[in-house]
Amino acid sequence: MDDDGRWATARRLLHDHTIRTEDRLAGLLLLLYAQWPAAISRLTTGHIEETDQKAR
Repeated sequence: MDDDGRWATARRLLHDHTIRTEDRLAGLLLLLYAQWPAAISRLTTGHIEETDQKAR
């Protein structure tokens, strides 16, 4: 996938609410951060840090 295709897919995952939220998140982690599906499947809400203006 070239850069344009990757960004087009990322935009779709960010904005297409017909795709389940968990699928959108997993797709973005795979696409943008090169996370393996096995690593993504082990993530829980405990892995998310929230502040007033950021989530990481």
